[in-house]
Amino acid sequence: MNKLIKSLTTLTLGAFVFASAALAFPNSKASNLDSENWQPPQPLEIIAPQISDAQDGRIVRVKLTIDNEGNASDVTVPFAHDPELKRNIVKAVEQWKFEPAMRDGKAVETRVVMPLELKVDYNS
Repeated sequence: MNKLIKSLTTLTLGAFVFASAALAFPNSKASNLDSENWQPPQPLEIIAPQISDAQDGRIVRVKLTIDNEGNASDVTVPFAHDPELKRNIVKAVEQWKFEPAMRDGKAVETRVVMPLELKVDYNS
């Protein structure tokens, strides 16, 4: 039986802030981010994927592109071996909305790699 992750928002926000600071890459030829006014993307709306009890506590790596309007695309879960879990995560993350990454005051497309900890809410 699948359960919706109720606590995912909090867990993901913390994980995403860490991941976006360390692993968000603007899609451009610029090579020196230190000299730029760079702000990583931030999640605004998160849809929780459905998971089974057996997947509780797992951490998966999710790769995605966030465009300059804050939409997620090219979502992959490269190291998850369960096809249903991959589908559920991709389906959910494709619906997420972000404040896009900013460079010098302009929204830019960004490639992100983030850890996502899966938790089942047993109270639902």
